[in-house]
Amino acid sequence: MESYKKYNCLKTNNFTFANYSLDTIQHIHIEKIRIWRNSQINVLRQKEAISIKEQELYFKNIVWPEMEKDQPKQILFSFFYKSQLIGYGGLTNISWIDKRTELSFLVNNLRADKKDLYSKDFHSFLNLIKKVTFSVLDFNRLFTETYDVRDDHLKILEVPVETFTEIDLSSGNSSTVNLFLTPIEVFFNLISLSFRLRR
Repeated sequence: MESYKKYNCLKTNNFTFANYSLDTIQHIHIEKIRIWRNSQINVLRQKEAISIKEQELYFKNIVWPEMEKDQPKQILFSFFYKSQLIGYGGLTNISWIDKRTELSFLVNNLRADKKDLYSKDFHSFLNLIKKVTFSVLDFNRLFTETYDVRDDHLKILEVPVETFTEIDLSSGNSSTVNLFLTPIEVFFNLISLSFRLRR
């Protein structure tokens, strides 16, 4: 039996929100992910279908070694609803110096094709991944790029500002922190959007 894989940079590798959860991506999930990626290639920056061998080599040479690092280039999670694998995603193109990272997200075809269900899944994933990004890793920017034809996807990303209170445990002082989502630029039919923390 294969051992449980986890990221050394995280104290916990499991995060929950309502009936949804994120857990470190495991080997038993990568074939489903390959199938989902190949069937939704039109919304990804992937040019050709991925073979079983290519998927295995990518995880063996890129994903699994990153888990050992204190500052990995990416952190990938399997995404569950009521303990059933429904998708995956995480943080890619991580800059530890700049405290910023890119968002990655994909759900299975059946859920992706149902507008209301996709919206619920994506909102829940964003809730979880923002916790990892801003509370756990203490980053200040989370950005993503998506094709401009993905209207439903863009509507979910164009959320209003979130405000929350941050408490300094050493002094007991509190301050208001605002989370802004800002469209930055459009290029080659890709739209780049960014979550930023402002104090």
